[in-house]
Amino acid sequence: MSLQKLWEKYRQETVFNYSVLPKELRKKGECLELDARCMIVSRGEFPHWIYFILEGTVTGIREYADGNEYSYFQLDKQNGSIGLLEILARKDRYIATIVSTTKVKLLRIEAEV
Repeated sequence: MSLQKLWEKYRQETVFNYSVLPKELRKKGECLELDARCMIVSRGEFPHWIYFILEGTVTGIREYADGNEYSYFQLDKQNGSIGLLEILARKDRYIATIVSTTKVKLLRIEAEV
């Protein structure tokens, strides 16, 4: 099947978050709760885990060469998972440091799953 036909087939699916995970994958995860300002993953680490946001907000942070940081993106339960893009793209490093902006609840699943 061509990529265009697959896009058409899945046109109605506009999000890929915890709500669309099959039950068998949900059962393989571990629920974590973190306070605000906790590092979830560090840029450059190997992506051993995929995190699905259940509650709260996280921020992706990138660093400039001079040491300054900037907020790269924000994710919440509607629009986000952490590490999934890297796994699907076969990248061996997280692209950004992810820090909890608020108290968060996450489902952590091993990337191999």
